[in-house]
Amino acid sequence: MMLSRSLRCARVVSSQAARTLVTTPTVQFSQVAASKIVSQTVPAVNQTRFRSDNWANMNPDELHYEEFETLYNSGSLIVIDVREKSEIRRTGFIPGSYNIPLGQIPIALNMHLENFLEMYGFNLPAKHDPDLVFVAVGPIKSSAAVALAKKYGYEKARSYPGGVTEWKEKGNKLKHVSDY
Repeated sequence: MMLSRSLRCARVVSSQAARTLVTTPTVQFSQVAASKIVSQTVPAVNQTRFRSDNWANMNPDELHYEEFETLYNSGSLIVIDVREKSEIRRTGFIPGSYNIPLGQIPIALNMHLENFLEMYGFNLPAKHDPDLVFVAVGPIKSSAAVALAKKYGYEKARSYPGGVTEWKEKGNKLKHVSDY
């Protein structure tokens, strides 16, 4: 069977009894699109565990944990988690954050205000808003989201590269919702 020009992707689902090949074109498309976006917008990053306090000279588009925590506690941040809903269901999310999967960022940031509100449940951030911060598990997806946001005019967008991993390691709670 030839799958040329098809976006059909497969994943292996393991169970105690056997491994089953499941074809999931819709779900996998967004992951394929996200990986293309990441490879095009973010330089190669060492895949070891990331902590924002490990880098002495961070990019000005990135917030250290202390900066993120201070702004978060002030209530001024708009925190957008760019992971897929399935990832968020597994690991939890920073309370008060919103979800826009990375593959949807270009469309979302160009939506009409009412459509954005209806789709995502919060107001579209202003292009000049200095408190727009993208998060994920670590730096890769959040950095890609910042690159995309800047491409669409959000020049002050930043990321918290430590993400939900560092947030939890520092003793903060993640919110877990089974039907997120």
